[in-house]
Amino acid sequence: MKDHKPIGQTKGVGFQVGVRKTFAVDRDKLWAFALSKKGVELWFGNVAVDLPYHTPFNSKEGMEGLITTLQEGSHLRMKWKKPDWEHFSMLQIRVIPAGDKAALSFHQDHLTDENQRAEMKAHWISIIEKVGDCVASL
Repeated sequence: MKDHKPIGQTKGVGFQVGVRKTFAVDRDKLWAFALSKKGVELWFGNVAVDLPYHTPFNSKEGMEGLITTLQEGSHLRMKWKKPDWEHFSMLQIRVIPAGDKAALSFHQDHLTDENQRAEMKAHWISIIEKVGDCVASL
């Protein structure tokens, strides 16, 4: 009998989770919102609007980040750490065109276990809902 692998466990990067939602707004507007002051405060906390590329940064709430990949209008990948964590995870934020709409996707890996995966799934679902409230008026 094969061993059962827990949901979200990967072979090489610990646990992962992804949350995605499509909004009735085009890709450019959704990307601009995600990287605006209000958008960044939702998913990272209070930090300078112009997120530095390849330079560590922190939010006033204690989050730590380092953008490692930035494809303008498409996605960014970053090291991301909550204040109470001892390790960094990898977070990818992607805006995916879908006709005259666009999807916002949060994908996070290098999570330590099922509990951290569940915590982050709930976190990103909450963030996606808040984004929906904000982009409805765009």
